[in-house]
Amino acid sequence: MSNLASFPDPFSPLFKHVDTLTATVRGILPSIRNSQDRQFFTELLKHVTDRQAELAVLGPQAIAKGIARADAFQVKMAELYQQGEDLLSQFDAHGAVLKEELAKIDAQLVVLKAQPIPEPARPRKIPGKKKVEIKLSSGEVLHDLLMARTVVQPPKPRVLGNIWENWPST
Repeated sequence: MSNLASFPDPFSPLFKHVDTLTATVRGILPSIRNSQDRQFFTELLKHVTDRQAELAVLGPQAIAKGIARADAFQVKMAELYQQGEDLLSQFDAHGAVLKEELAKIDAQLVVLKAQPIPEPARPRKIPGKKKVEIKLSSGEVLHDLLMARTVVQPPKPRVLGNIWENWPST
């Protein structure tokens, strides 16, 4: 895991510049005659030193939190990587089992293809009944039978409303 001491202090260059700025402001503060300007630089100096002290406390805490989060992320990624590796090994094991089953099925298929196809079982006669011979009639008997049942109505005269309809033809 990461250690806070292994990282260089990112705030020391900033604090050097801030110390230079505050030393400069403290050096020119006694020479300022205008009371408003003196008050402005005094408040600026106080504000900068307060923020520097706040940053000196909060900065390392934020860095430590970031390092802790990065370490936790690294641990989680290692766990997920291991889970992925486990799943891949399980997948490979299942693949090997499936290949064995496929080889068995292929062997059974070869055996089944080598055997002749049996004729489907169907009864040749109904048990307990005699075979009935069907007597077929000729086509003329069927024609006469159908024509006798068919009654054709004579066509009705069409009425269109013309005066020459239904006149006898000459």
